[in-house]
Amino acid sequence: MTLTRSGIEQLMTLFAGGEFLAKFMEDHRDLLQQMQDHNSEEYGHKGAKGSFSLNVSYELGGAGDLAMRAQADFKGQEARQPSRRLCR
Repeated sequence: MTLTRSGIEQLMTLFAGGEFLAKFMEDHRDLLQQMQDHNSEEYGHKGAKGSFSLNVSYELGGAGDLAMRAQADFKGQEARQPSRRLCR
């Protein structure tokens, strides 16, 4: 099954009443800004790298109840722990 962009956005709005999607977009924007800043400073000749991973997991209980969890990890140029967002 292939999810479209709108399908992914709809899925992400299910977590924390849409707050997960809002925070994800904020973290994504911050990552891109961090890369731009890194590239425009003294390190521009080396370029910049960044990434994010998104994990959505499901658990179906014996009574038919469905639990969903989403987590996003962002990694940028700065030597720091990745940003983690976890919502149920």
